[in-house]
Amino acid sequence: MTRTAVHPRLMLLLVLVCTVGAYAQDAPSTEERLDRMSRLLLDTQHQLEATQQRLQSMQLELQQLRGQQSPAATVAAASSSSQQEEQELLAAQIKQHEQTKVESMSKYPVRIYGLLLANAYSNAGMVDDPDLPSAAIRTYAGTAHGSIGAGFRQSVLGITGTGPSLFGGRSSADISLDFFGGPTYNYYGSTNGSVRLRRADIALAWGRTANPEASRDELHFGVDSPLISPLNPHSFATIAESPLAWSGNLWAWAPQLRYAHILSLSSAHGAPTLELEGGLWDPPAVAVQEDSATRVISAGEFSRRPGFMARASVHHGAQQHAAHLGIGGYGDQQAFAMGQIIQMWAMTADWELPIGNRVSVSGEAYRGVGLGGLGGGAYKDTLTGVDVKTGMERTLGLNSVGGWAQVSTRLFQGVEVNMIYGQDGGYASDFHQLNMKNSAFYLSESARSQMVVGNVIYRPRTYLILSPEYRRIASWRITGPAVTANIYTLSLGYQF
Repeated sequence: MTRTAVHPRLMLLLVLVCTVGAYAQDAPSTEERLDRMSRLLLDTQHQLEATQQRLQSMQLELQQLRGQQSPAATVAAASSSSQQEEQELLAAQIKQHEQTKVESMSKYPVRIYGLLLANAYSNAGMVDDPDLPSAAIRTYAGTAHGSIGAGFRQSVLGITGTGPSLFGGRSSADISLDFFGGPTYNYYGSTNGSVRLRRADIALAWGRTANPEASRDELHFGVDSPLISPLNPHSFATIAESPLAWSGNLWAWAPQLRYAHILSLSSAHGAPTLELEGGLWDPPAVAVQEDSATRVISAGEFSRRPGFMARASVHHGAQQHAAHLGIGGYGDQQAFAMGQIIQMWAMTADWELPIGNRVSVSGEAYRGVGLGGLGGGAYKDTLTGVDVKTGMERTLGLNSVGGWAQVSTRLFQGVEVNMIYGQDGGYASDFHQLNMKNSAFYLSESARSQMVVGNVIYRPRTYLILSPEYRRIASWRITGPAVTANIYTLSLGYQF
């Protein structure tokens, strides 16, 4: 058989033709390659957005660090103890930047914070709750006239984190828990408690202001105190409820949706700002639950309408010595038995005024109808009884007025002294319109409550707290003299 020789160049040409043909059959089309490149670019964009969020968070934290290292603070820390305190604070903050963050499924920054708090108390007189008294109760011969105890139930654990951008806004979330929930006096349960949701917040923020901790526009959805009552007296004896609850401080944590917008009143640096807030509110039910397996539906929920809140406030000054004045309003319609609709409302004012570098005065005041769901109104939204004129059963909204004031003094580094007074009460004329039904619930006849508080908050180190407190509670029923109780508390805490 005769073999025909193949020229090497021809052989190379055949190989190239076969290779190109095979590649042409397997290669993706132009549309497929463009689609693949688009997906890669989209993934890269998402990664860049996440990285930008982390960088913005770190820049904000660094700005806060630099802001705390002011020349005035350096001069004030001349003594060796003050210098040591500053060094510990800076070291803790630097360590916070260097430490490995808590890992989350979203891969966005998450932080854990909290307060391990021990409260030891001695109550001279009978009160509604020995761990956290808000009302004094009449005593009778042969019964106990006080109590003593201690516990960690007011300790707080929280988680906060930032997330991706949505509609051009920076997203974030926060949740805090304590151990003040559940039955408190079953077997082995008097000092342990159970986990309870305190506050929760999902937020979107847009823009920046001169204050690095505030945004120009914010949208919040969660469980929090009423926006018309933004302040709280300073106390570590009452953490599970806001201090002076039902004695002049509207505080009740409830579901709400609110929006805030900050306006600069001048283009000059450090100029005053105007903050406008508004939102929807779901007031809690003011009732005694006889069946612990079900939740009492509030009269506001029966009406199928949310409550409305609004507040305007003016702020001026640096963060450490800022002053503000705010006014607010609340409106709600609640449905009761026999289809009766009662209009609830409130007008509020709040203020915080520094006097020099060591003293500040703060407080709140309100006047309204049906404020039990907000933590006022003598524990009641309404009164039910037989009308003294018509002889018919009737329900009316309870008019009430209250407020609190605090003078806070910083004696020297790490020591703060607070004097606080608060009062809440219903109108006597409302009680006299009805013959009230008898009730086994001792607070159903409560008409007025008053508290006088004095405490010292000592921080021997940045995150350690030692605070003795004295509280005098006076409670009035519809008739008769006041019942009093004296509360002595020693709180020891560690913040982390």
